[in-house]
Amino acid sequence: MSDSSEDTREETPEEEPVFTRLSDNTSEEQSEDPLSGSPLSFKDFLPRLIGEHVSSEYERFGTLVDRANAFLEDHRQYDVRTCETLEVQYSGDRQVACTDVSLVSGRRSKDPYIRGLRLWLVPAGAQSPTSGAPRIGKVDFVPRRLPEDQAQSDLNQFESLGELLGGMNESFRQDPIPGEVLTVETLDMECSTDGTDPDSCSWHENEAGCTCCCSCLHRTIHLYVIRVFYLEGPPVGEEITMVDFVPRVVHPATSFIDDPILETFPKLTSQARGWVRHHLDRGGRVTNLQTVSVKATRHGMADSQRSFYIEGSGSVLFVRTLRLVYVKRAPSRDVGEVQPCARTFAPLQLNEDGYRTKPQFQTVLKTMEEAVQWLRIADCRVISAETLTVKIPPNIPRGWAHLVGNESLWCRNKSLGELYLVMLRIYFEGPPKDTASARLPILPQSDMGQSKCTLL
Repeated sequence: MSDSSEDTREETPEEEPVFTRLSDNTSEEQSEDPLSGSPLSFKDFLPRLIGEHVSSEYERFGTLVDRANAFLEDHRQYDVRTCETLEVQYSGDRQVACTDVSLVSGRRSKDPYIRGLRLWLVPAGAQSPTSGAPRIGKVDFVPRRLPEDQAQSDLNQFESLGELLGGMNESFRQDPIPGEVLTVETLDMECSTDGTDPDSCSWHENEAGCTCCCSCLHRTIHLYVIRVFYLEGPPVGEEITMVDFVPRVVHPATSFIDDPILETFPKLTSQARGWVRHHLDRGGRVTNLQTVSVKATRHGMADSQRSFYIEGSGSVLFVRTLRLVYVKRAPSRDVGEVQPCARTFAPLQLNEDGYRTKPQFQTVLKTMEEAVQWLRIADCRVISAETLTVKIPPNIPRGWAHLVGNESLWCRNKSLGELYLVMLRIYFEGPPKDTASARLPILPQSDMGQSKCTLL
């Protein structure tokens, strides 16, 4: 995106309309019942600038939750299936419109970002009936920095994820959350010398980097912050458990310029189904699944229990792990057996690649329309959903996006000049009821929408 030399003022992001499956002759924002007959939809809430535009100070995330609750109060035809924290790269001379872009570029140092809230919605009463309008809340947990006598090296500066989770559950026993757990997210946040503020909705890439000496210049500590969304109501005394499925190395790297080959994502979802079938405690309820990028060694080994990693000036290698979250309440109640499955929806490439031709893809909105068509055919209950990016391999063939879902789980941090696709991944209780029809490809419609933001 190019900056405008005539007007460099920042524009306040406006709320996105509710997006769902649209027919050919309907507008994106519908005045009547946009969820009529649609099994899944989403609504975005982005932070607005506070005060003068030059201040670059945005609303807090708690304000976004308040706005979401006001929306739900006015639109009682919705129930909330899951919540998602969005990270959006924001250009000051452009208005944010997170559904207009599917192709994003690698990041640069000091790029500005904002965090938004995406509600994934289902028709009220169809899958999780509620009395009155649902209201959501959230609470954040930041890993605790260990005292110097306990932090033996850079490898254990902060408590482990298991210790963080244990502290969360202990706090819930002492002071239960006022409701039922809806979604448990793992968020990658930079840690500055002043600490980490998970409620902040704006930051600049690498602004927290250490500059105390040349040896640690450009070193940035990233923390895995746990965010718990809940549906307000009477306390139910739930305990949160996380289970990670880390891809195994199929073929190790044979040289310094090669990457190891790892298991594909369907292997992980298959392992998750097996684990749920044999190990899920009686009364356990799967709340959501999430793809989490964990820093890895050159050989593809990753420790998903670490609560932080350090990013230097070079590229960082990551392994995409599948994190399954479930809760158990006291007293426990019987819950039907769940077989978690996943389907990834990627935008269709619209043009042929060339030496000087940048690939063009469908918008996120069009991708969402395809996902809704598939859900109608599959007739399955949605567990959760997420927005993710996948790097485009060099010299990709036309239609490569339709192969997504078996993508490799080995990735690097984003670099300038690289291209990434914004995709939607839906986790559902499987298998699909109409398996044969559900496997058929959904033919997308051509759309050449203009990119207005970068969604990570």
